Amino acid sequence: MAVYLVTNAAANVTKYEVTVDGVVVAPAVVPQADGSLKYDGSTLASGSHTCGVRAGNIWGWSALMQLIFSKAFPVDPTNLRFSETPGGFIMKRSSKLIWPLVLLWAVVFLLCWQAPASAQTAPSVWYVVEKGQWKTLGWDAVTQLTDNDPLPPATEATLSYNVSVKSFKTGAIIAIGSGITTTSLEIVLPQRGKYIAGVSAQLLYAGETIPIVSAISWSEDPTVCLDGKTFGLQFQTGAKGPKQLK
Repeated sequence: MAVYLVTNAAANVTKYEVTVDGVVVAPAVVPQADGSLKYDGSTLASGSHTCGVRAGNIWGWSALMQLIFSKAFPVDPTNLRFSETPGGFIMKRSSKLIWPLVLLWAVVFLLCWQAPASAQTAPSVWYVVEKGQWKTLGWDAVTQLTDNDPLPPATEATLSYNVSVKSFKTGAIIAIGSGITTTSLEIVLPQRGKYIAGVSAQLLYAGETIPIVSAISWSEDPTVCLDGKTFGLQFQTGAKGPKQLK
């Protein structure tokens, strides 16, 4: 918001000089059509300042007129609260605002609420991984395209793999490695929890910069696991055993 330093209309004025705390900040402000001053003071720093103005023309300057100007921002609100009453929670505002606010919160709740997700099927086996340890994930080499044709020769396209893990609890996917040219990778879990491992294949054709990436094969899917045996990785270290028994 602009804050202006202004004067009344004046005659015989061709310029104004503005000072702040004794320093000239605008030596020749052009007056308005009626000879008045309109100077934008919103750029002043916070605090109290002594502002001065004098009018001038080719013959000289008027006396310097001063005023004290204070620029201060409001403090941050604190102790925001709802007031609890026997009838529930109210906000200390006009009763005309209560129902619109109730309706607003109802709309927000409906927009944010999601139906509970269906139960997730746990893998057949959980492989325990201790801190600083890893498990080696392996898979068969991809040899075909989605239309069952064989892969193009290496001179025409380059095949590589991407490895990820997915939180069994939240479904969040975390990339572990990309552009892998072998058919195995040692996986170190990012943090404690249970994870599903996944691999995708990507084919980069010669002359292209963006590869074509397959769907991710997850270790919870029996159709892509060896012998249909699903598995996951579990990084949930237990407590140390008691000592100093007596």
